[in-house]
Amino acid sequence: MKQTKLAMALALVISVFMMTGCPHTAASNECTVTFVAGEINGIKPYYNNEVNKNTVTVTVSKGSKVTPNVPFISYTNDTAYIYEFGYYSVSGSNTAFDFSTPIEKDITLNAHYALIPPKNLAVSSVGDGKSIDVSFTHPNYLSLNSKEGFLYSLALYDGTTKIKEETGKFSYRNQTTFDNLEHGKEYTVKLMATYNNQSSETLEDSVYVTIKTDYLMLMYMDGDNNLNDPIFIDLNEVEYGLSQVSEEDQAKITVLALWDGAKATTEYSTTVGYPCTKIFKMGPDSGELFTGSGNEIAYSQAAQTLSENTIDLSNKAPWLSNGEADMSNKQTLKNFLSFACKYYSSDNMILQFSNHGGGPRSSYFPKTAKLQNGKKIKLHNNYGRRAMCWDDNSGGETFLKTADVSTVLTDLGFTGGNRIYLIIEDVCLGASIEEAYELAENASYLLASPNTTPASGLDYTVFIKTLLTTEPGSLSGKTFPIYYAANKVCKKYAEDYKVPQQAWDEYLEYVFIDAFLSQEGNENIQLDEDGNLPADCLETYNAFKVTITTEEINSVKAQISMEEDLNTISFLAIAAYADDIKEDLDSIVTNILTNGNVFSSTYFYDPDENCLTTDNTLPNKQNVTRSEVLKELCLRPYDSIVYQGSFSWLYDLGTVAEKMYYFADAENWDSLKTAAYNLIGHLNSIVTTGWRDGFDNIPTYSTDSSF
Repeated sequence: MKQTKLAMALALVISVFMMTGCPHTAASNECTVTFVAGEINGIKPYYNNEVNKNTVTVTVSKGSKVTPNVPFISYTNDTAYIYEFGYYSVSGSNTAFDFSTPIEKDITLNAHYALIPPKNLAVSSVGDGKSIDVSFTHPNYLSLNSKEGFLYSLALYDGTTKIKEETGKFSYRNQTTFDNLEHGKEYTVKLMATYNNQSSETLEDSVYVTIKTDYLMLMYMDGDNNLNDPIFIDLNEVEYGLSQVSEEDQAKITVLALWDGAKATTEYSTTVGYPCTKIFKMGPDSGELFTGSGNEIAYSQAAQTLSENTIDLSNKAPWLSNGEADMSNKQTLKNFLSFACKYYSSDNMILQFSNHGGGPRSSYFPKTAKLQNGKKIKLHNNYGRRAMCWDDNSGGETFLKTADVSTVLTDLGFTGGNRIYLIIEDVCLGASIEEAYELAENASYLLASPNTTPASGLDYTVFIKTLLTTEPGSLSGKTFPIYYAANKVCKKYAEDYKVPQQAWDEYLEYVFIDAFLSQEGNENIQLDEDGNLPADCLETYNAFKVTITTEEINSVKAQISMEEDLNTISFLAIAAYADDIKEDLDSIVTNILTNGNVFSSTYFYDPDENCLTTDNTLPNKQNVTRSEVLKELCLRPYDSIVYQGSFSWLYDLGTVAEKMYYFADAENWDSLKTAAYNLIGHLNSIVTTGWRDGFDNIPTYSTDSSF
């Protein structure tokens, strides 16, 4: 009984304790957060949505988060024009409170304020090589222009050392110039607002002191292999081109060349240049580049050295301290472009590459693709990287990829509205659609050859002279001179490298002789050591030639023109339609992979003649798929542009598209016909100037009748 009374007593005590603790228990599941707006120079900010209270308390569930309650700063005494809310801290601390933190107990948050900082800080090089311009504003300058003691503080730093400083009142647009600076050096400008012994957040910007030039041409001259001599002559062509214009015109352009020369080896010898890596600022030289004529032509003394007007800047580039750079490494390209942009700037940039080119090469791209119908296919891996710029001193096995170029240009900010105007690839196989697409985000135009390029390459004398003597104009927001210079180089290329008419005629004669020898009864006729027919056969041969019609002759000429490995040059507006061409190609490939296994309704295989035929009356004809027909009609070797690269054949994409169009039309294959038609249209748009050699000095392809 005593235990029962004791238990009852204990139960009563616990009950009373529980009853008196109920409100606290309820409160333990909630927390209060008190926001205190504080005070600024005697002015108390308030919470506008809380009926002008300076302090606001909210209740939240324990473990939940709270939303900042930002105070309204009064306009009394211009406080709102001077200060802005910065952050809250837990009472007793100045550390900013993180509002993503769950609330576990009652807290008080005190508001902190800061001076409103300036805005729109812009620091730029004047372009004279010794000055920079600085401009900035303040969001409330109208209200604070007469506010005593509210000032800006502007400081110029060389590294960590403050070298110049000025203070003043804010205006509509504050501007100042810092003079007597060092060309090519980077300076930092720091800006803040100051008032009542306080400072705002600091704005900061850096800039190199550059010389601004109308045109900045950067030449990546990789002669560190068997192209040492012709690439060095290209530098002399630049010097000679500069000498052919006035000093006033010379001042319009800065040409910086990163030269890497070869060391003589057992495979080849070098007669000109420097067997190391150097950076040159090119100057004029009026010395003729060649002496003699015909088979006796040779480099002149002027071509074997650079002019005294050309300046060696190599000592300004620490990354050239050992006198050698790997031109196949994208870091070398990045170093060169960064170096150039430290010292020079221009709204019209030209980036040029000289060396071997390998066209599309094998890559580590995905080996499968998913079609629109959901089907997965295996991809041939002979595509991907576009190759140029091998460096023998670095082993000769690595090369600069187009993806390297686009990566470097993107990293340095040459994209969108800041694209380089023109990229020149004086290499073989540089004008593939893969190349154009890869560089479309970084350059407006590409000048290159889709085929092999002669060792002497482009004529830089013509390019420089045309560029500097063409009157400026407007073309799609850009200047005319670079555009005209690229076109002029294409025409000069055609003049320099077209096959002579005599060679075409001789070739045609060999074709006719071969056809004559294949006639019945002529199989045993022997040609002499010069490839001529015996004299006693000439009358019969001439009679045979008379039987050949004009249509047959023209057909042979066209076939020869398409089958020969001919010189080609292209000037492409790559920024305009590269994405459209990619979509066209995607559509063509998808059509062929999806519907290419259907048997052709217009073509058959003739096993007796081992060729395709459209004669459906042949008794032995065999069905062939559309894909097989397309391979034979459009992609068979020697159908168009010819060069067997390391892994793949390259072809004239326009010719391929045209043949696809007519085949698709005959097959009633409307989806492929549309895709090919679209591709032809976009190719016509992207090719600004194009030339491909052909019989009778009439090119098989040209956008300009003046070629």
